[in-house]
This record gives sequence, C-alpha cells and structure tokens, in this order.
Amino acid sequence: MTHQHFTQAVHGHRAIVIGGSIAGLCAARAVSDFFEEVIIIERDPLNNGGITRKSVPQAQHTHYLLSGGANALASLYGKALPDLSTLGGIPISSGNQTLFYNGQQTSYLPNCVIPEPREFDFNGYSQSRSLVETALRNATENQSNISLLRGITVTGLLWQHGYVKGICYKGHSQEESLAADLIIDCSGRGSHILSWLSQAGFHKPPETMIDVDLVYCSARYEANQDTSPINIHVARDATLTNSRVGMVSLIEEKQWFVTLIGQFGNYPPKNEDGFLAFARTLPSMKVYELISRSQRTSDIHRFHFPRSTRRHYEALSQFPERLIMLGDTLNVINPIYGQGMTTAILQAQKLKETLTRRQQSGQGLTGLAPDLFRTYAKLMDAPWQLAAVQDMLNTKTRMERSETLLTFAQHMMAINALAVERADIHKTLLEVFHMRKPLSALYTDTIMEHIKTIPHPHPAPA
Repeated sequence: MTHQHFTQAVHGHRAIVIGGSIAGLCAARAVSDFFEEVIIIERDPLNNGGITRKSVPQAQHTHYLLSGGANALASLYGKALPDLSTLGGIPISSGNQTLFYNGQQTSYLPNCVIPEPREFDFNGYSQSRSLVETALRNATENQSNISLLRGITVTGLLWQHGYVKGICYKGHSQEESLAADLIIDCSGRGSHILSWLSQAGFHKPPETMIDVDLVYCSARYEANQDTSPINIHVARDATLTNSRVGMVSLIEEKQWFVTLIGQFGNYPPKNEDGFLAFARTLPSMKVYELISRSQRTSDIHRFHFPRSTRRHYEALSQFPERLIMLGDTLNVINPIYGQGMTTAILQAQKLKETLTRRQQSGQGLTGLAPDLFRTYAKLMDAPWQLAAVQDMLNTKTRMERSETLLTFAQHMMAINALAVERADIHKTLLEVFHMRKPLSALYTDTIMEHIKTIPHPHPAPA
C-alpha cells in the first residue's frame, strides 16, 4: 500500500482523536498536516470492516451525503479518496431525482408543489453508511502519520493546570495513559465529555432540545425491476398531520434502502407483515407498491431517536485548552433530514482552515476551542433551523417555538412559494439545504424584493 504524508508538524507532536467514525476519520485527516502523529482510538473492534457497530446503532439505516459534504471531502482528501460514484454511491440530483408523494399529488420539493423536474448542476449521494465509512477509513489509514487503534475504550482525560494533556484508556489488559498536544472528541452520542468537564470543574454548555420521539425501521430490497429515473421516493404529508413517513432510496449494488418512520407511539413494526402494513398507511401508496413487488435482502433494523440537541459551547466563558469536539459530540439533528454526515465533514474542513489560519498568524493552539465553537455555531445555523421549522409542524413536538423561529418559518413559506415559479430560487433553496451556501443566501435583496410581491406575511429582513 502506498502511504501519503503531508505533515508540516507546526502545532505539536501528537493529536489524539477519540472515535473512528466518519467525524473522527475526517478530523484526523484535517489535523494530520499540523502534527507529527495522529492517533485515532476506536472502541469497536471493527472485525467486520465496521459494517455493524455497537457504538453506531444508526449504521443500518439510510445515509445521504449532501453536496456540500461531498465538496468538503474532496477538499480534505483530494485524490486520496475515490469519488463515491466510482465505489457504487448513487449521485442524486435533488431537482429531478427526488420525488415527494402526498396522496395523488407529487412534487420535486417537499413543502410546495413543483410538478415538473428541474436539473441543477450539483448532486448529493445515496449509499449505505458502510460504503462511505470504509472508503474514508482506507483513505485515512493510507496516510503515514495516522494510525487507528481498534477495540480500545477511552476512560477519561489527563489534566494539568486546567488544560488537557492526554487521555486515559483501557486497552486489552490494563488502564494506561497517553499524552497529546490536542484531544479531539468525536465519540458521538455516547460521549462522556460532559461528565469529564463537570468533574474537572467546568460548566456544561447551554442546550437547545427538540423532542421528536422518532422511530425508524429500515431494510434493503432488490431494485432490479425498477426503471424509474427517480432515485429517492418520499411519501409524507406536507402538513405533517400524519407523522408517518416512508423513504425509498437507491443505493449501491442495485438495492433499495427502505425506511419507514413514525413518531410519538405511532411507530413502524420490525416484523415483515407489520412493516408492509405500515407502508400501506402512508400518505401515498408509492412506497408500498415498490417494496411489495421486491425481494427483501436484509433484516429489518429499528432505531429510536428521542430528540435533537444543540449544545452552545460558544456561550461558555471558560473551556479547557487543548480539547475540541466534532460531530454528534457537539450537536445531534433529527436524522430524517440527512444532514448529519455533511455537518461533521464540514466541521472537519473548518478545523483544517482554522489551524491553517492560526499557523499563518503564529497563534498556535491557545484559544483554539472558543475560536472553533464560534465557527461551528455559524455553520450549524442552516441545518438546525431548516430541521426545526419542519419539526415544529407536528403539534406533538416538544420544543420552544420562539418568535425568531416562527418568523423564519414564515420566511421559508414565502421561499417555497417563490420556488414554485422561479427555478433560480428553487436552486438557491437546495444549495442552502445541501450546505453549499449559508442561510444568508435566502435573505438577499433580490429575494426579499420578490417576497414582497407574494400574498404571504413576510418577516423583517434578517
């Protein structure tokens, strides 16, 4: 195997990444240019290549990579990472290959009616999580100064004078420690970072939560007989008064990834008969029609997602030096919107950009965490608010419906109304959703002028 080595070693000798999932792999690549050695510590043994992992229970469900995430991967890895389409990932044009069904009505955008396809010049990718993670793991381990230690659990942090100087971990025999110049926690939803911070005397960050009580069940089906140009089918009630949703996504090896979703006790069953019966109750029969004539090729997997959580680390006045976080350790968003992988990858890209800027200005690592947290807060605005305005449509969702969010919801209603008539605004909306553009792209002078012409209440300019 040919190893690549790009390191400049300008910020320290060793960086440790806790967690070898997508966020951890990308974080390791992001910092590898600035440290002599990067060690990823993963608690799962990865005996089967990481296809099924105890610490990633959502791995057996639909995973979608947004266009912004694909661009960030190309920026981080360059030619070291093959294009996902060459590995079997399915390029998806949101303007003409994703169709939403509500009864007999179809639309190429979920919250309005765009009956005809529009082709735009960017794609997302539909595939299994294992395809993405395996490709990233191979590309990351192919770099000579990155190593991945499997089957090891990090049990705590090493502290000295208020900053983090390493980790404690349990290997195959006894408790050990390892020093580092930077610790990056990417261990996800099972992270112990909040308790570690509390034990060291640091405050926990303020949190914003949205209780969605979501359960989804997923299975793979053969897609050999389907000749439709549509690669993602979504059956949902646009008003979300029916909280049942069905998604059929084309993935590698000519398979459908079928996901059925329910909320607040209205959950899809995990058994074959119940799975099909639930599909019949969706706002459209399209999902049932597709899977009832196809052969299921996997078990039906169930996952419960109780709530979205946004942790406002940017609001803290004190935070330990030499410690940062990425991915679900920071924020967890309702997975139905497919933003998770892309958000983590973009955070890794921002980490690399921040270290580059600090290298050029001679800042070093001091104050890195608050610098990054401010950057991540801006990055999170678009995916969080776009998800929140959808979640709030269900009256059972427990969340703060603030004036700011209600105003944004009105603005999005106006944007969707404009998108019906204007392909350029439809494209801009998709670019924001795909995290190619910031939320401010929906508040340009041109868009605000157009909003004034439609019969919807509109908010004050942002």
